[in-house]
Amino acid sequence: LIDTRFTRKKEYSKSLHASLFGNLLWVAVLLMGLLASVVLVKDASLFFVTYGMFLFASFRIGIFTTTLGASIKKAWAICMVQPLAMLLVMIPYDMWYSTLTNPMAVGFGAVFLIIASVWSVLTDRAGRPGMESTHKTIQAYLASQGNDFTEAEEIIEQRSFKTKVSTSQIRLSSSNGNMKFRMVLPEIHPGPYHPVGGSNIPYLMYKNLESSAMIMHSISDHSLNLPSKNEVENYLKNLDASIVKEEGLVCTEPVTVQINKARVTGLLFGNNPLLFLSLSPHGMEDIPNYMKKEIEQYAKNRNYVRTLIVDCHNAMGEEISKEDGEDMLKAAKSCLDSLITKDSYPIEFGYANSDNM
Repeated sequence: LIDTRFTRKKEYSKSLHASLFGNLLWVAVLLMGLLASVVLVKDASLFFVTYGMFLFASFRIGIFTTTLGASIKKAWAICMVQPLAMLLVMIPYDMWYSTLTNPMAVGFGAVFLIIASVWSVLTDRAGRPGMESTHKTIQAYLASQGNDFTEAEEIIEQRSFKTKVSTSQIRLSSSNGNMKFRMVLPEIHPGPYHPVGGSNIPYLMYKNLESSAMIMHSISDHSLNLPSKNEVENYLKNLDASIVKEEGLVCTEPVTVQINKARVTGLLFGNNPLLFLSLSPHGMEDIPNYMKKEIEQYAKNRNYVRTLIVDCHNAMGEEISKEDGEDMLKAAKSCLDSLITKDSYPIEFGYANSDNM
């Protein structure tokens, strides 16, 4: 209870865990001392009791400053309270003085306390200049895992920048208007991590569009994460301001081009190609933006109006290799060339939602 008064958010559970791990560290030191006395055939020494107490206190300085939000001054004020109280309980009254004045134990203890303090200061500054306080970032992350993401979003917003992004939709509706469905391609990226910012943006968009939409993964990366719930709300509101650029009743049959691992499937809606890029079952990270630009430029040279490119993201792995990237570009260009020659047919579509089952 005393510990919680020195923590920033008065979190009892974290203080309890810090106490548990500190005590386990102390027990480990005592066991090593007993083992040493057995191996060296010597009497067990109280040195390890005092040594363990100081090690426990040093551990508390590190924990209080990094995860519990205490300043270095508060950490020093509280670090010895529990270890010293426990030592006084374990050691008989008449041995207190000799135990606490053991020169070697006190010397080692002082060194560990200084090391813990220096370590705390250095680690807090480790992220500068990009990160003002490493410890505050750690604390914000831990708080976000308990669904308190306000501080994490504030820190991320400070490092964020404004940019323009577009959201493309292919909206399908039946002739009588009873059935509607959308394929949505947002240029933003889900993230940065659950539950912060736009980590759940595909689902939120899906619900915002009356649960009759398929949210695709565009060619984007985590630099296009929405940093806060406020930005998510602003983005969702702007979806209502979408403008119809073109209407049509026909599309081509799908065209699939496979080159080694790379596979591209495309359809042509009017003069607007929709491409699906994948390496599945071979994994890859987000497709880099330069590939998107090259495909869009190639499509523009073929007089396509607007090219929609989907990163299928259906097999996770490492960053796409140069060879696989070149194969994917070749496959995408070949697919665009093939779509020009294909006939278009009236669109028929069906859509079902498990919510209605």
